[in-house]
Amino acid sequence: MKRITILLVALALVLASAAPMAAKGDQERPFKGTAQGHGRVQPDLDCPPVDLRSVFETTGRATHMGKLELDYYNCTPPGSDVTGVEMTFVAANGDKVYADYEAHDIPLVGEEPQLLEITYEFEITGGTGRFRGASGRGLIMADIEWPGFEPNFWPTTLTIKGTITY
Repeated sequence: MKRITILLVALALVLASAAPMAAKGDQERPFKGTAQGHGRVQPDLDCPPVDLRSVFETTGRATHMGKLELDYYNCTPPGSDVTGVEMTFVAANGDKVYADYEAHDIPLVGEEPQLLEITYEFEITGGTGRFRGASGRGLIMADIEWPGFEPNFWPTTLTIKGTITY
């Protein structure tokens, strides 16, 4: 009888300590950060009708990730919308967060230099490591210094604001 009581108490303690750990994965947390880098275009026949791909490579810091690498790319649109594209946030330890993103009302560019202010909407679709099964959403505000068509190098600053659940 004494043995059963000790086992029941031990089981209750294990279950009580495991409950907060299980709930941890259900918490919605702020997801914020900044990154700097550059963008460029490169030829890509898989991106009709423009046949160009816009590529952005950035590094910075984000909550829950520490040092951050955020590289993303999309077919250069013929109009002002980018839709159905994926991006990957890579944490300092290599864990990844996957997200789909889109942007609307992107300003058209020309020969003259200009500052492009683009807001991307993203939805987190999963991840690896501690971010496996992650979800969430948010905005990325991009300031892109468009120099004209040459040089093919656009200084880019990103501000990330959203939530993540993992």
